[in-house]
Amino acid sequence: MPKCWEGHRLCRESCRKRHPECTYCEAPAALQSPVLVCRQCSWWLVCSTCAKRPRLPKIRLDPLFFGPNTPRLLPSTTTPDHRATAGSIIICPGGNYQFLVPHEGPPVAEYFAQKGFRAYVLRYRLLPKYDFEDMQQDLEVAAQLLRQTFRGPVCALGFSAGGHLVASVGLRTSQATRPLEAQALVYPCIDGRDWADEDTCGFWGDDFDECFRKAGKTQQCGAVACVDG
Repeated sequence: MPKCWEGHRLCRESCRKRHPECTYCEAPAALQSPVLVCRQCSWWLVCSTCAKRPRLPKIRLDPLFFGPNTPRLLPSTTTPDHRATAGSIIICPGGNYQFLVPHEGPPVAEYFAQKGFRAYVLRYRLLPKYDFEDMQQDLEVAAQLLRQTFRGPVCALGFSAGGHLVASVGLRTSQATRPLEAQALVYPCIDGRDWADEDTCGFWGDDFDECFRKAGKTQQCGAVACVDG
């Protein structure tokens, strides 16, 4: 049975007025339509259409969670015709630089692969063991590797913290050395200074203090680009 982000099991029932929108697609669910809801998180609802989406792999089988100390490009399972492909795209999932969000990775790569792109998910290194400089290096090296291996442009698409990563790499390189031909930022964390503020950093869990210290130190030394407005 599917679960919400808090780990509670979702229950099948008819949509009620207090559950108006789907958590995933944000479309209003028709009253009395079959939905999945979390009875502990009153705001969590999955409409009948989104409930049919393919399930993500179990964590023990998901390559995003293997080798956190080893950055890697994870290819899509769909292999486009390399003779006709439009170029390469690197998907950078979000996760506040503490983890990688599964549904912002492989499903997105599959979509672009079906459109004819060579699509890869970047498993970049994370806080608190690594800092923003390491993460930016991971993206730069990934782009260089794809350009050396294949012809055509290289684009990076980032979600949330992944969007901040893509934008930061774009800002800190010159036109002559820029590793990316294009960027796509999806609800990006635009201003990296948030990670140096205890009230807005969003870090959580046992690693909070170390993540906050590492992020603040990195900000002070100017290693992270902040994209204002």
